[in-house]
Amino acid sequence: MLMDESPMNCLSSSKETLDYDGLFNWTMTYRMNSDVPIPYGRTIRKASSLQSSLWEVNLMDSKTKLLAVMISHCGGRNQRMDYIKALKPLLRDHLDIIGGCISGNSTICPRHFHKDCSVLSSYKFYLSFENSDCREYMTEKVFWNAFHKHAVPIIMGAPLEDCRRLLPPGSYLHRIQALLSHLRGPEL
Repeated sequence: MLMDESPMNCLSSSKETLDYDGLFNWTMTYRMNSDVPIPYGRTIRKASSLQSSLWEVNLMDSKTKLLAVMISHCGGRNQRMDYIKALKPLLRDHLDIIGGCISGNSTICPRHFHKDCSVLSSYKFYLSFENSDCREYMTEKVFWNAFHKHAVPIIMGAPLEDCRRLLPPGSYLHRIQALLSHLRGPEL
């Protein structure tokens, strides 16, 4: 069985997952416990720290915008759209919505994630809000739209324990509460 979508979207229409019992003898999914794991992206732990003047460039100096989300499927099983709708009036021009949902800009980027959306390179943070809250479910929203564009993903989808296990420490924020704490700083 090959599946790169969350089980909430692929298997939820069946009466029970037991309907598939014995039908598949190998699994190929984004989960690391699959027979053949095919995650959307991965990070590799380095044996030693990279020391180079190339790494001393502060990438955030080139960022001109605060926060973006790119979303084309307006549903979801985890209230992600409610979060975005609640954030927009609070952040106003500091949150850019790209895609066909919530009056977003649907012409600025291509719809398919394999095509580059260069405008995402301008953002410091990216809302990596998945359509389902499932174990290890981190898609192109984390690896391509955020990490590849040198933005900090704010993750909704995979539980915090999975993020801690699969992503580099300090490279992400988990859910919007973490962003608010980060922006407020230790003095509050």
